[in-house]
Amino acid sequence: MFLMGCTDSSCKDGGYDLTPEVLRALQAHQTNFEGEQACNGRVGNGECHRILHYTAIATYGGGAR
Repeated sequence: MFLMGCTDSSCKDGGYDLTPEVLRALQAHQTNFEGEQACNGRVGNGECHRILHYTAIATYGGGAR
């Protein structure tokens, strides 16, 4: 699971779930991938406006020897 909390200390119930995006990229054997996701929390009476931008680099083993 690739879950991260919101970095805004006043955000309630916010955070990011990158699990579907990361698993999709890994299943496709991508070595570099990036994206962004908006926080799903609330600040005061409104939505949290934080956006997480991410870049990932994956390496894959050569198999059993």
